[in-house]
Amino acid sequence: MKKSLVKYPDVNYPDFWKRVVDVVLAFFMLLVLFPVFLALFLGISIYLGGSPFFFQNRPGKGAKAFRIIKFKTMLDIRGQSGELLPDEKKDNHLG
Repeated sequence: MKKSLVKYPDVNYPDFWKRVVDVVLAFFMLLVLFPVFLALFLGISIYLGGSPFFFQNRPGKGAKAFRIIKFKTMLDIRGQSGELLPDEKKDNHLG
């Protein structure tokens, strides 16, 4: 038997196939949900004006910060003295 000159890295095959399935399913779900995301994007853009996205930095694994992007579900309004209003008054009726 001939010895191979190529060294293959140690691959944990169950983890590899789980990753492949995760990526394929995520891609498929993005295709399926694209019309819903587009409708939300247009609805929030027209209703609120400006960007329909909410950006926030959050702590992740090992306390490393990452940026999360979500659709806005609340208005950016405040009371007369600058205080935050209750959630019932900030709902945008689309979220």
